Amino acid sequence: MPRGSLLSRFVILLVIFLIVPLALYTRFQAADAEKNDLLTEVIRKQGALIAAALAPSVKAQGQADILAVTKRLKELGEQAQANVKLLLKPHDDDTGGFFFVAAWPPVDASLLDKERRALLDTGLLQDVKRSCAPDNRETARYTNAQGEQELIASLDAIRTKDGCWIVATSYSEGGLFDSTLARRYWSNPEILIAAAVYLLLAAVTVWLFIDVWINLKLFERSASDHMRGRGGARIFQRRNRFRELDRIAATFDNMVAALERSAETIRRSAEENAHAFKAPIAVMRQSLDPLKRTVSDLPAAQQRPVEIIDASLDKLDSLVSAARALDIATADSLESSASPVPLKPLVAGLAREYQAPADAKRARIEVLNDIDVQVLADTELLETALENVIENAISFAPPDSAITITVSSSNGRAEIVVSDTGPGIPDDKLGLVFERYVSIRDDDGTSGRDGASHFGIGLFVVRRNVELMGGTISLQNRAEGGLDVVIDLPAAI
Repeated sequence: MPRGSLLSRFVILLVIFLIVPLALYTRFQAADAEKNDLLTEVIRKQGALIAAALAPSVKAQGQADILAVTKRLKELGEQAQANVKLLLKPHDDDTGGFFFVAAWPPVDASLLDKERRALLDTGLLQDVKRSCAPDNRETARYTNAQGEQELIASLDAIRTKDGCWIVATSYSEGGLFDSTLARRYWSNPEILIAAAVYLLLAAVTVWLFIDVWINLKLFERSASDHMRGRGGARIFQRRNRFRELDRIAATFDNMVAALERSAETIRRSAEENAHAFKAPIAVMRQSLDPLKRTVSDLPAAQQRPVEIIDASLDKLDSLVSAARALDIATADSLESSASPVPLKPLVAGLAREYQAPADAKRARIEVLNDIDVQVLADTELLETALENVIENAISFAPPDSAITITVSSSNGRAEIVVSDTGPGIPDDKLGLVFERYVSIRDDDGTSGRDGASHFGIGLFVVRRNVELMGGTISLQNRAEGGLDVVIDLPAAI
């Protein structure tokens, strides 16, 4: 599966939860509509049959024998298990009103007018006033005179010399009354139950998804706390919320412990190796001193081998120191922990510390924009990075020049700029000086120090330390001469 964020997968899951029920609802609603059409056709035909069966009695007796019509109405209603109501709109009635004639089941005489008004309020009898041709394409639900709910399924008209007779067929609660003909599809109990189950499953799935996301955030916070030197041992296992992830959490804790042990081993090995190498170098240097005095009176050609050995010992000594510094920097990077570090006292302290080497070059160190800002960084990594940058600036600084350290902050970031007025760096080599074992001191000869003692490690360590703290470093040649080293770090909020 292609890589992606957990949030994107969560959004896809939500989209599926929305699309699937809508698609199913549309399909099922269409099937229900077809079923309702068939059911409507059946009850319409039943209503038409009731009207056809009642027509002979109405035409034969009409208003002359209502009792006979009522008897026939009862027989038809009982056979169809439906409510049948008979209304009349006389030809000679200019008001267009209706008379309630008979009904099955019977309606109490005191409620006849109320029942008639309830039927009129449905609006189904409007067309009958004009043409005696009711448009009964739709069913209607209404409350009868007794306060009970009924579903009017069909209206049929019978023309006689007395006027327009209307046969209304309806159903009481139960049976067709409780079908989807009498309610909206979404209000059916089956749909509501299915929706409730679906929403419950969706809620459980989303809850599990969010719970996993929270657990991952706890892992992220645990890693962050470890970087800040907080949380203690077994922090991943203590914060894990899922038993299934216990082994992963334990692996993370073991990995952290292994890194800490590795850092300590690297640091101890660096010290031991440096001591082991420097001891024989010191012995060789002490042994070389009498030889240098012995050959001091010899011709230069005979002194040259001794001078080469002496220079090689210097280079070897510097190489051992550089290797030790690189190993310690590696160990520090394994144990780096970010915390708020105030820049003002740190920069001021480094300026005082390196003023003595600057005095040897007749240079001075100035701190500008001495603002009180904190960065989220590891103190040792940051201090090592700044020390290397300041040392480089001093080594390239011309006599009677100034090395400035400028601190500023904006938009949640802090910027430290170390500037000198030295020769700068050729533009084509600005991106190379951060590589390991790359040095340009021997190329320009302007450092004022022995280029043989530099192995291109300082700026490599600086960049690695800065990037470990979530920052960036860049070099910019100044228009008036010199170099700006710009270190950008996240400010502590």
